[in-house]
Amino acid sequence: MNIAPAPPAHYVVAREGEGSACGAIIWLIAFGVNSRTERAYQQALENAQATGLTESQVTDRWYYIGIGEMLCTDISGMGYRSGQ
Repeated sequence: MNIAPAPPAHYVVAREGEGSACGAIIWLIAFGVNSRTERAYQQALENAQATGLTESQVTDRWYYIGIGEMLCTDISGMGYRSGQ
């Protein structure tokens, strides 16, 4: 499943980037759950100092927190920048 646009025809590989974001469901009310993939992807871009990622891996995990669940998404991949 694509989570970002395809890289341009010519690009420069930056470095690997990783990002993680979480949200919670407490008493059937969601807090930050729907945006966690986007937030994790943006964090991975910042860590790679890149405009996009290739070879991306997405992992979801969850924890029971007593009054609900904590849902987290981790994204990693090779960063790239547009090149000549």
